[in-house]
Amino acid sequence: LGVLLIVFTISHFMPGDPVISVLGTEFTEEEYVAKKHEMGLDKSYFEQFFNYVYKLVTRGDLGTSYATSQPVANEIHNRIWISLAIGVLGLLVTALIGIPFGILSATKQYSVWDYSVTVAAMFFASVPGFWLALMMMIVFALKLRWLPASGITTWKHYIMPVLCNAMMSVASTTRMTRSSMLECIRQDYIRTARAKGLSERTVIYKHAFRNTLIPLVTIIGGSLPGLFSGALITETLFSIPGIGYISYQSMVAGDIPFT
Repeated sequence: LGVLLIVFTISHFMPGDPVISVLGTEFTEEEYVAKKHEMGLDKSYFEQFFNYVYKLVTRGDLGTSYATSQPVANEIHNRIWISLAIGVLGLLVTALIGIPFGILSATKQYSVWDYSVTVAAMFFASVPGFWLALMMMIVFALKLRWLPASGITTWKHYIMPVLCNAMMSVASTTRMTRSSMLECIRQDYIRTARAKGLSERTVIYKHAFRNTLIPLVTIIGGSLPGLFSGALITETLFSIPGIGYISYQSMVAGDIPFT
């Protein structure tokens, strides 16, 4: 509710007239007044906010975009599946890369593998997402011509956006897996398992790894809301028609929903 109030307030008082944006440059005073009444913009700020919240809560009505004249719910429904696909694939990449490398770094502590994984994780955790996306486009799309630079029509179009979207999460998952695994393998029950003659593989993956999953589930669960909001930077740079991209377009156009 707080976020809704802030966004609604900013949209209400920002420069520009939504009525003129809808009607264009040629209209009469009567047409302007009629359209303003139709959009509900002739009401006070508090009336507009109350009406919007009331319809949102009672009907699930997110309003109508004045830029496209389409219900916002339909716009989200048409695009959310693309963002979900990229987000789910990003989670899979995060788990498939971050967890194994975190385990490797912990079991090979202070080795070349450990230092290499740590440096790589710090690098990907530090670089901006837009820079990484641009570098991937320059190398894999422009120079090597292995992958397409924009769009989302074939499976190849998913590779760069998914990797770009996942690398920061991969870095944090790797570091968390390493620290959790190091803490687990120093516990007494791990020493007992080794003293019983169990193989190192069994000790690591059957005993230590299970307890390592507890903080990892928390981290992965915290990234789930991002699946529904989309990745604004990634989708915009790769021209992917997802939730993030339409959010960017709406902000640039000053688009606000009306009821």
